[in-house]
Amino acid sequence: EARHGMEYTIRFAFKRDGTVIAPPRMTYSSHDAPSAVRDVYRDAVDAALKRCTPLHFSGGMAGAVAGRPIAIRFVDERTIDRQQNPQ
Repeated sequence: EARHGMEYTIRFAFKRDGTVIAPPRMTYSSHDAPSAVRDVYRDAVDAALKRCTPLHFSGGMAGAVAGRPIAIRFVDERTIDRQQNPQ
């Protein structure tokens, strides 16, 4: 369920071994998006993070990022063809 202009921000932190300390926390989503749409984006963001982790840090990098909060902002700028995806 793509929504042009949808914004979704998560916050999380890594352990030294490159795994995520706890499930990412949503800190912002477009206020006008229905909760069902927000849930779809949350599931997609969670799945993407799971596919990308654990990260493989060097010793120095692991010490630098471990436990520090990281925020990632996702903005859906796709154009949606209404003829192929009628609503």
